[in-house]
Amino acid sequence: MMMSVFLVIGALAGAQAPFHVSNTEEYSNVCSVEDGDVVGTTIRIVPAMNGPHLSIQRYEGGPLAPNVFYPAVERDRLVVKSARNEVLYTIRRDGSDVLIKYLNGEEGRDGNSTEERLSPTIKNGNAFPSCH
Repeated sequence: MMMSVFLVIGALAGAQAPFHVSNTEEYSNVCSVEDGDVVGTTIRIVPAMNGPHLSIQRYEGGPLAPNVFYPAVERDRLVVKSARNEVLYTIRRDGSDVLIKYLNGEEGRDGNSTEERLSPTIKNGNAFPSCH
């Protein structure tokens, strides 16, 4: 009996906390390359009574039109699915950052990875930090 109690407590301690949003959160890795172009991704997670809303905006030389999604909360992550129920993106917390995983053929700003780290956005006027 005592052993099973320890196993349950251990399992709960190792479990990931559910993804929860109580305030609007914005994360980005957008930066300016040498020629002045900007590259990267910005996401905004907005709380709502029916679940979080998610805006993803990519920058490829400049800002592309943002996409708005209504992700499912699955354990410790947000999951964005297509109309055909295919997973497009997953977003999970990692400390104060989030990791976005592209499952739809998109790549990170380096052109190679399918997962990238986005940090909380700190506004510094209209300037983006240098990529270097």
